[in-house]
Formats: sequence, structure tokens, C-alpha cells
Amino acid sequence: MSSLLIQDEPLLVLPRLASKIGLNEAIFLQQIHYWLKRSKHYYDDRYWVYNSITNWHKQFPFWNERTLKRIVKNLEEFNLLISGNYNKLKFDKTKWYSINYDRLVELEIDNDCDKLSQRKEHIVMMENDNMSQPIPETTQKINSENTTQKDIVEIINYLNSVCNTSYRISTKKTQMLIKSRLQEGFNINEFKEVIETKAKEWLYTEHAKYLRPETLFGTKFEGYLQQRKMVKSNGFNKGNRYSTKSFEENELPF
Repeated sequence: MSSLLIQDEPLLVLPRLASKIGLNEAIFLQQIHYWLKRSKHYYDDRYWVYNSITNWHKQFPFWNERTLKRIVKNLEEFNLLISGNYNKLKFDKTKWYSINYDRLVELEIDNDCDKLSQRKEHIVMMENDNMSQPIPETTQKINSENTTQKDIVEIINYLNSVCNTSYRISTKKTQMLIKSRLQEGFNINEFKEVIETKAKEWLYTEHAKYLRPETLFGTKFEGYLQQRKMVKSNGFNKGNRYSTKSFEENELPF
């Protein structure tokens, strides 16, 4: 869950969020989050709330309906607010709303990087021997954490793009797996190579369900990477699909 949203009373908002998306949008998004925490409407892997603009106006009497429509539109354009229709009656056009928490995580990362950049601008150069002042350990730690988070965002977005999936960046297990492989010395390009290799092998087959972080980025990650290198060395065309009949049992994720 994003730290940009509080868990308690409605109509409270964090200044960090307001500075990113605007005060009105931050207040409305916080209220949506408040009701999502209490919602029992779970569809397509997320919770939803529904309301008409007229009813939203009752919760925000200090805004007119035109302002509310503009706020909702802005949040949708920010890709922070997701709209849907889960009404039982076809003629019912009441909109349903959910929050794109992965997008909020990206906002946090961007915010942390901005802060880090500002801190670097204030690093003082030592005059003696023209030596630069050492970078504080805390700055190095922040830099490493920001880099890792950016890597996670890029890797999961790439997986979703190649495999037509919708895995969340904020899932703790996914983050743990990627961090573990990064700590072992693997880089983003190698993650992408594994994704491409297994997508060519499993996509549109009975094994497509294994195109998921816990399989691709688990203990067999290095083996999948070596498979990619072996395919390259044997001269296979990148566009060719592998036959599922050639799988060895120890290559399967089960």
C-alpha cells in the first residue's frame, strides 16, 4: 500500500500528494481510498466504489458538480483513478472507481529522486588537495533504494507489456524476488532476456500461466538466462517460437 495515502479519517490529505497532483485531486483521491478500505465490491483483482457526481457532491458540498467532474477527469488522466462499470442493469450508467496504487508508487519514486537530486546539488567540494567531499552513507543508501525501485517498475512494466499481464509493482513478494536477483548481480537487461525467452516458449501454450514473477524471477532465473544464451549461440532466430515438446522436465516451474 502506498504511503502517500493515510488510513484513518476522511478528508485528510498529505501535502506531498497535494503538491504532486493538486489539492482538490488529492482530497478526492484520499476520500476514494477511505471508502475502498471499507468496500466489499471486489472485481478484476481490485476493490471498487461507485457513486454518481450528484452523490459525490453531497460528500463534497464545497465543490459544485462541474468542479467534481473536472477533478475526476484529471485523476483519470493522471492514471491514478480507474473507472469501470459493474452495474447489474445495463441502463445504469453509474461509474465505479478504484485507485491505481502502482501509479502512486511511481509518484513516490519520482518524489524521492527529486529530493536526492536536490541533496546532490548541495554537496560541498573540499578545498584541500582539490578532493571531493565523500558522499554520505545515507545518500548512498537512498540512491541505491531509488535505483532498485525504478528497476522494479521497469521490469514489471516490461513483463506486463510482453506477456499481456497486469502484475502489480507494489506486491511485496514480487519486489522481494526482483531485489534478490539484483543483489546477486543480475541487471535489468538480463531480466528482460528471461522474460522474452520464456514468453517465446510459453506464451499461447498450456504453460502461459507460469509467465509470472514468482516463476520467472525465482530460483531458476539463472537457468532461464543461460537458456537464452544457449539459444543465441546455437543460432536460433529471435522471432522463432520454441516447441513445448522439447521441454525437459527440470525446465518446467513445477
